[in-house]
Amino acid sequence: MRWWWLPTAALLLFVGAATALATVALHARWWWLVYAMLTTGVVLAVLPARWWARVAFAVGWLLMVGYAVLGRPEGDWAIASDLSGYVVLVAALVFTLAAALTSAGSGPSRNPRGSIREPQLHSRE
Repeated sequence: MRWWWLPTAALLLFVGAATALATVALHARWWWLVYAMLTTGVVLAVLPARWWARVAFAVGWLLMVGYAVLGRPEGDWAIASDLSGYVVLVAALVFTLAAALTSAGSGPSRNPRGSIREPQLHSRE
């Protein structure tokens, strides 16, 4: 049984969470916010379209942003209720939804050879 995807998914979950943590820490400055959004979008586009890659990264991102929304022990908020904070919250949902919608399933293809079947042209004789 192939289980190599499990450590890969765990690593990408961690990398997604670390990326989100950096985004939350630096989102107050607009140029860092733009950089974080572009970086996350590029990483999601470059990752393979599998659930253990793209979705794992996006879920790690979403979980870290969700944890940051809970607030800090001293009563402060890690994500401000201004435009940049709302951009981070919406981006977490959009990235996760986009990763889920663009990821291919890991099940077998309909054609066992993996190729696309050409339409058969019937000749009239």
